[in-house]
Amino acid sequence: MASELKEQFNEATNKLVQLQTEISKQLQELEAKEKKFNSMLKEMEKVANLQSNKIKLNVGGKLFTTTKDTLMKYKDSFFFSMLSSGKWLPDEDDGAYFIDRNPKLFTIIMDFLRNDGLSETELRVLTNVQKEKLLIEADYFGLDELTKILSPPPTVVPVYFVPPGNGFNSYYNTKKQK
Repeated sequence: MASELKEQFNEATNKLVQLQTEISKQLQELEAKEKKFNSMLKEMEKVANLQSNKIKLNVGGKLFTTTKDTLMKYKDSFFFSMLSSGKWLPDEDDGAYFIDRNPKLFTIIMDFLRNDGLSETELRVLTNVQKEKLLIEADYFGLDELTKILSPPPTVVPVYFVPPGNGFNSYYNTKKQK
């Protein structure tokens, strides 16, 4: 009888350990799902906030959609000045802000604004002419950071100092005196 009770107790203990393991596993899965859900919820809130912050731009006839936050990242930029002034108003017909600039280059400007820079690949595929034109656009829009990225490094010209009485002049003067 005692051995039978001991066996039942051991079986019950084993079942409790198994249940505890299963409950721990399910709890970890629930915590992971909760973490994923909270992350998705934060992203949804960001998207909802962006929707209320959405701006349409008509650049040279091509429509771009972005957020006011994206356009106002750089305090000394054209976009910051224009949007914060309250004087730049969207078109009554389509609700877009009109900018009379090159839309192909503006795509790169938007990539810069959205990503806080340009990738090495983006820079490598640009021709020198495109870089020069983009530099003009960056300057127009007051995007100093982009101007720095696009500006070629300064050319360093070596300068040699030859003290009087040394070098060529000394040799030349010696030959002249003879």
